[in-house]
Amino acid sequence: MFFLVIGLIVAIAIAVAISMRFAKPALGIVAGGVVFVLAFVAASFTVISAGHTGVQVTLGEVNPVALLEGVHLVNPLSSVHDVDVRLQKAELKGANAGTKDLQVVHTDIVVNFRLNAAHVPHIYKEFGLNVDEKVLGPAINEAFKSVTAKYNSEELITKRAEVSQGIQDQLTAKVAPFNIDVSGISLVNFGFSADY
Repeated sequence: MFFLVIGLIVAIAIAVAISMRFAKPALGIVAGGVVFVLAFVAASFTVISAGHTGVQVTLGEVNPVALLEGVHLVNPLSSVHDVDVRLQKAELKGANAGTKDLQVVHTDIVVNFRLNAAHVPHIYKEFGLNVDEKVLGPAINEAFKSVTAKYNSEELITKRAEVSQGIQDQLTAKVAPFNIDVSGISLVNFGFSADY
C-alpha cells in the first residue's frame, strides 16, 4: 500500500510538471499514469524468505491462505506479515509442582516448537504471534504438574527421561489443536525444596 500512495503522489507530480513545462496535459497524464501503473505492479508482489510464512491482511481481514516461501502476487492494498516458522524456543522459569510423596520440585523447562506453516493465518488471527506466552506457557506448566504428580521424588531423578517424555507427550497433545508442533523439551536446574 505504501508503494501505491507514493506512486500516486509521484504520478500526480509528474503529470503536473509535464503539463506545465510542455503545455501538453495529455502527455503529463500519460506519464503520470505510467508511473502509477509501475507503482501498482511493484506493490502487487511480495517475497517470503526461507523459514517464514506470510500472512496477508486486507483491510483488516486475514486471508486464510498462507503465503509460503518465494514470490507471490498479492492485493496491493494488503499488508503481508512475515511469520517465522523455524524451530523456536519457549522457556518456563521457576516452575513448581508437587510429587506423589508431597515434595515440591522446582525446575526451568525449555520447549522447542514450531508453528505449522499451513495454519499460520489462523494462528495469527486467533492468538497473535506471541503463542509462547498465550498458549505454550500455561500448557507447559499444566503438563509439568500433571506428570510430576505421578512420581515420587526419587523416581523423578531415576526416571528423568521417562518424566521428560511424559511431559512432552502431554504438552504435544495439549497444543496440537493450536497447530503448534513440539519438537522436544528439556528440564533444566531440576531441584527439590530445602526441606527435602
